[in-house]
Amino acid sequence: MIRYIHSNPRFEKRLNELRISEKFAVAAAKRADKIISNLIQTGSASIIETGTLSRHGEARIPNCVKYDLGKGYRLVCVKRGDHFFLLYIGTHDDCHKWIEDNRGLLPAIHKNDDMTRMVLDTGVSEVNEKPDDDQELDYDDILMSRITEKDLRWVFRGLCGNRNAI
Repeated sequence: MIRYIHSNPRFEKRLNELRISEKFAVAAAKRADKIISNLIQTGSASIIETGTLSRHGEARIPNCVKYDLGKGYRLVCVKRGDHFFLLYIGTHDDCHKWIEDNRGLLPAIHKNDDMTRMVLDTGVSEVNEKPDDDQELDYDDILMSRITEKDLRWVFRGLCGNRNAI
């Protein structure tokens, strides 16, 4: 469950630059604004449904969530316990370089300069919720929870011996 969404001044500056940039960047900034407002409204109830996740997970930063904003733009975030950190926004190549430069990053709250937004709808309080990072689902777990046995049988139909089975 997400309760707080954090961003630093550098992230806010990059987002503002995209808002007044060329048309693809403006469209990406609008998608990012929509994702952020959806997260504020619903919390982690829909991290997957809030926006389109990039096709490939991000293993270089623990608990990283990378949104595909379209036209080669990405939004890089990290979920730690009940905190969600908006870390970087930019082109695919810029994000790749930023992630490489920040490999293994564990974001922390800096109250002096960070912008913190409270999630409006935290839903029902979960008694068994543990903020331990080991309990977080990674990108592969999220995707695997959406795959049915029928999907797996279709993908691996050659290995199962029945090429026509669906």
